[in-house]
Amino acid sequence: MNIFNKALLWVFLLPRALYDKLGVSMPQLRSILTVKLTMDDRRPGMFQQLNQQKANAPVTKATLVTMGFSVFIGCSFLMVFFLGSDAVTHVGLFFALFMFMLSVTLISDFTQVLIDVRDNQIILPKPVSDRTVVTARILHIGIHMSKLMLPMALPALILVGIRVGPVSVIALLLCVLMATVFSLFLINAMYLLILKFSSPQKFKQIITYLQIGFAILFYGGFQLLPRLVEKDSIGTLALGNVYGHILLPPYWFAAFFGLLNGIMPVSWVGWAAAILAVLAPVAGIVLVVRFFAPLFNQKLSLLSGDSPSTSKPVEANAKASGKKANYWAQWITRPGAERMGFLFCQKMMARSREFKLKVYPSIGYVVVLVLAQILRQKNFSFDNLEYQTQPGNMFFIMYAPFLVSLGAIGQINNTNHFKASWLFNITPLSHPGAVLCGTIKAILVGFLLPCVAMTVLLGCFRFSPALFLQIGVACCVQVALVYVFFWGQGLMFPFSQPPQTAAQRGSILVNMVLMLLLGACGLLHYALRNHWWACVLLAVAAVGAAVAMHKKTYHVPWKRIKLYSDF
Repeated sequence: MNIFNKALLWVFLLPRALYDKLGVSMPQLRSILTVKLTMDDRRPGMFQQLNQQKANAPVTKATLVTMGFSVFIGCSFLMVFFLGSDAVTHVGLFFALFMFMLSVTLISDFTQVLIDVRDNQIILPKPVSDRTVVTARILHIGIHMSKLMLPMALPALILVGIRVGPVSVIALLLCVLMATVFSLFLINAMYLLILKFSSPQKFKQIITYLQIGFAILFYGGFQLLPRLVEKDSIGTLALGNVYGHILLPPYWFAAFFGLLNGIMPVSWVGWAAAILAVLAPVAGIVLVVRFFAPLFNQKLSLLSGDSPSTSKPVEANAKASGKKANYWAQWITRPGAERMGFLFCQKMMARSREFKLKVYPSIGYVVVLVLAQILRQKNFSFDNLEYQTQPGNMFFIMYAPFLVSLGAIGQINNTNHFKASWLFNITPLSHPGAVLCGTIKAILVGFLLPCVAMTVLLGCFRFSPALFLQIGVACCVQVALVYVFFWGQGLMFPFSQPPQTAAQRGSILVNMVLMLLLGACGLLHYALRNHWWACVLLAVAAVGAAVAMHKKTYHVPWKRIKLYSDF
């Protein structure tokens, strides 16, 4: 264990007399927590997974990476202390960001700690008492939350200590602890609500979509809020003047902090908010310990096994998804290997959690970028959508959806279960490129087609033949670019490569060239926008290139395809 885990373990094991009175075995408790914290160091966090250089490289500093990222996030929170007109507003905005980011981090990284059914399989069969197991789980959750909460609040504690005084640091730390407990209560309630109205098999899938949604919301807030907020209102912002501020939990903790330090005017609203700041975490602890924990443990037991009552909805959803994929497959693919590749990719893209986490957020990012591009103009209306004052604005909107397809192309070959791709190697295919053609068509149908449909829907607000001509040309160009980028990434079977292979790490120059090609195509289309005949020729050329590359892909021999055993 690293020094932080050792220090936190020592602090949490200090009340030895209390644990003895509860009937907890201290040697067993220490051993369980030591193993859990050691495993936490070896389990890559959400952000460490994105930067992992080698697929099989051992992870030994996950805790330090997580704490370092928390400190970085905490430093970004300091900007709110320079907004608003009073100290309570500063602290309230800080708690809003703190509680939001803590909840996001808990959902995305802490899920493996809270939803951990391995205790039921490993520890319970051993001669360990139930009280020891429950205490170890609670202390493990507390230690894990401390590693997230303390680094995230450290920059604010330092700034408040310098501005207000050392006593205010203790008050703010107390409020941070209460806000953390309240956030944990909200997450437990949310988990139970999801488990109540969904099957255990769908639970992790819903959590995945929540992670994706929070990532998009965080990025969207960073991009859009500065454009929506007027600069003149930033300096005069006051939470006390916001309608219904008594219902906002961040205001509760800010009011409690203000009353402790004497920087908030005494009023019944402030006292009510301070009382809520104290009672809400206490009530949350009682509800979690007495009511939520037993129900949650019952629900967790369902996650480790199959329940007959939940198999039918899953089977029904699988049939519905397969029916949709079969519909597209019959229309756009040839029978045989190409159709098999298409259906395989469609179902894997819909079921692979790691693929969703890496690709699906880009859909929201593109929507945010489009909205940000639109909001850059004052007095925007859909009536002047075609004739934007800023050059290339509409063309950016038309070509932005390609970023989603680009993310799918970059991840379609990667999976942690790449060894299962031996199935491709034993198939007696005379044209293995047919599987690659099905893969490309799955990307076109799954990602490019919905984005183009949204662009067409946006263009319907101003019906113009010239506008729809430009959208059609952009669509043809992007279809051809999908084939080009797929070849640029290397000819590999879908979901057959370990993440971050040597070939992918060495393709940075290729990716830069491909991105320059994307920019060149967009600029060429923009330069020809006033000549309809030139745009038609560009579309015909793009379609011809796509057809030619499709035929070339279909006839790719085995020796051109890279297998995972080659790396």
